[in-house]
Amino acid sequence: MHRLAIASDAQVRTLSGQTHVLWGGGLDPDAYLDLWIELCRTDWVRDHATYYVLDDGDGNVLSSLKLYRPRLCWDGHESRIAALAGIFTPASLRRRGYARELIERVLEVAAEDGASLALLFSDIGTRYYRTLGFQELGADEHWMRISGATAGIPSSIELRSLTPAAVDDVVDAHRAYTEGRRFSIVRDKDHWDFILNRAQGFFRRLTGNRSRQRLEVAVRDGRFVGYLFSIEGAGEWNLREVGAAGGSIEWMAEIVRAGLGAAASRGARRCYGWIQPELAAALKDLPLRTETRRRMVPMLRTLGAGDDRQVPGLPDSYIAFQDQF
Repeated sequence: MHRLAIASDAQVRTLSGQTHVLWGGGLDPDAYLDLWIELCRTDWVRDHATYYVLDDGDGNVLSSLKLYRPRLCWDGHESRIAALAGIFTPASLRRRGYARELIERVLEVAAEDGASLALLFSDIGTRYYRTLGFQELGADEHWMRISGATAGIPSSIELRSLTPAAVDDVVDAHRAYTEGRRFSIVRDKDHWDFILNRAQGFFRRLTGNRSRQRLEVAVRDGRFVGYLFSIEGAGEWNLREVGAAGGSIEWMAEIVRAGLGAAASRGARRCYGWIQPELAAALKDLPLRTETRRRMVPMLRTLGAGDDRQVPGLPDSYIAFQDQF
């Protein structure tokens, strides 16, 4: 009889060693495990995350995943969302239905706990998860070459490193933009602490890599106007998330331009990012190339009997890079 259980410390260590090659992102195995242990000490993870395993009844892991339970705003109502991550089956046990069984059992638990929707990001295409009732949420990615003209874009915005004193402004800016969206992840202060700890903890452990993380606030005349999170390395400026005071698209566009100019001055030649459609429209003068995302594809599934609402889609929805789990 297969058993759904919370992973023991020993199982977490074993699974970390097995999954490191998939999701380590350049960290060595010990650092990868240490990052998870550090995140487990945060208030948000303690209250909103569970590492589940499906075992054979004798403690042998058949499949595993992490369940996160952030808040969701869907059609003006807040509820829990079941965010699945790190879905893994050991190579010798694949194609036996263990991952499917685990996902279904975890989602039953999540629905009983009040979750109305399930979310995951697929790196294996969409066919498999469609068989489990998930639907693809439309998502684009954007590319552009950074030209000399881009490097010379004038801006009245100054980008400064994020400090603890500015986090409340960042929280407010993100909330202002997501309000009114048909679908968005709700981030309270503890959730933001988790996001920042995860980002900073990862790069603190990353060695032998020239990529640099930039967590910045945008300031004009000494006043906060927004924030900009990016990764820079190997000639590419990777836009992770942008927000502006009051949720202003115009200010977001100005902040992106400031970031592009600063990155170009440091030698970046390419830009890549997940840019919401209305922001891409505000940047229409730039040579952005838009493609349907093929990796990290967000997929949604409704939970609970009798919920006949359609899964939301773009442009009414907003899932940022930092909303991945």
